[in-house]
Amino acid sequence: MIRLLLIFIFLAPFSAFSCDADPPPVALEFLKAKHVFFGQATSKVYAKDSLTYTVSFTVEQHFKEGGSLPETLAFTLPAEGEITGSYSSCDFGVLLGRKWLIYAYTYNGILTFSYYGSNSKPTESLDAIPKQELEILNSGHEIDYRNIIFDESLLKSPTAVTYVGPSPKIQLHSLLTHIDNTKYRQTSRLTFENFIAGIDSSGNIMELFIPDRRAKHVFQAVYDVQATVWTPLKELSSLQFDLLQALKASGQWKPARFMGKSVNSQVFFQVYIDEQGKVTTSAFY
Repeated sequence: MIRLLLIFIFLAPFSAFSCDADPPPVALEFLKAKHVFFGQATSKVYAKDSLTYTVSFTVEQHFKEGGSLPETLAFTLPAEGEITGSYSSCDFGVLLGRKWLIYAYTYNGILTFSYYGSNSKPTESLDAIPKQELEILNSGHEIDYRNIIFDESLLKSPTAVTYVGPSPKIQLHSLLTHIDNTKYRQTSRLTFENFIAGIDSSGNIMELFIPDRRAKHVFQAVYDVQATVWTPLKELSSLQFDLLQALKASGQWKPARFMGKSVNSQVFFQVYIDEQGKVTTSAFY
């Protein structure tokens, strides 16, 4: 319970995917999408069993270059609760004649889109799209994932953009077995330290440090993808120094992956030493 509380205090809230999940960064959803377009729903036909409907959009503008740019795109979606009699918090419907901005992607070989956990939305005109989002869409061909530091703590739904964080190739706690808590004159029953690790796309450790809890952190954005910038703690206790040196011996990590591609990232984790001297590490965030 204590460990969970410490993690909660130190880290920002994390959101697993749910129907009320915040949308991912526009730049990342743009890269994931097969088509990003603005168009109008011009046809809506329900299946015979009324469990699904197929909606066709007439495309007014494509934002994603390359490949085919069809004038119409069709999607088969679950029918609304008022049609099926079965309601869920994930229900959404497309009204005939309504205009939408859609980020369409392929799932299990089928082209689809979602309203929840996505930037897809009904909108009357391009002028109604938020300015920053429209700027990213208009320059989408310039988005380079290699310029982004992926910070999982700020990705509202990592799975929504097919992101998997980095991981050490060896168990970190195995590097800390020699740490003897008793020699550091620790007075608390539980000793813990926060760590930030920056891992490049090759799995190399770019930085590994203990953040200064007294210093205010800031956010750095590339496109609309944010990463937290922490201030390293300058004055280390002997315990902090020994922990840091031991962890730096972890060598190469498995790099984070976005859409199957290796990317630069940073992760947060904690090291605990209990009153018996047992050393454990938290999950990575």
